[in-house]
Amino acid sequence: MPDVTKLASPLDVGGVRIRNRVFLAPMSGITDEP
Repeated sequence: MPDVTKLASPLDVGGVRIRNRVFLAPMSGITDEP
């Protein structure tokens, strides 16, 4: 199980700060199958 304190800390990506590290992938659950 992931460490919740790490997930709650801000994430800096290319000068942009994301308030927490919990975000969903736009294509989550979609496979590459045709």
